Amino acid sequence: MEATKLTDEFRNPATGEVSPVPANYRFAKKWIKDALVSEKLLDRVYKPNELDDAASKKVKEAIEKLRAIKKYHA
Repeated sequence: MEATKLTDEFRNPATGEVSPVPANYRFAKKWIKDALVSEKLLDRVYKPNELDDAASKKVKEAIEKLRAIKKYHA
């Protein structure tokens, strides 16, 4: 079985815009945050003041899962 390839850049399927995988949720583009919610990886878009340790961990795990979804590969 082949390992799932993770992308280093996200591509917005709707517009074709390419963006590097954000190292920090605060710097993620809005469409990436929206994609995390639409793919049901997060329950909502978080505001910067809501990012405590638990929320940050949840967001990092969600971004890693989004990296494996082919339609977001650049």
